[in-house]
Amino acid sequence: MLHSMILVAGLQQKPGPDGEWAEYEPTGYAAIVCPCGLSTGFIEKADAAEQYREHAQENAPTGSVRIHPETGPASAVLNGMLGEITRD
Repeated sequence: MLHSMILVAGLQQKPGPDGEWAEYEPTGYAAIVCPCGLSTGFIEKADAAEQYREHAQENAPTGSVRIHPETGPASAVLNGMLGEITRD
């Protein structure tokens, strides 16, 4: 079974200061998705980190962890989660 997990950040859109451009900020929620069928839905980021750890311990992941979106505020949130996950 293929295990290559993806962390997806929850973002919310708000109007930018000039009213023309949108800004995005993290919601504090994230989802874990794996080709084996795991899909947590959006849950609190601490719970998502725990789900990731548990799944990785039970199933040796193949390949690296991917994050989505890969840029902007989501990547900062998800890179922080990766730090939490690998700290143990």
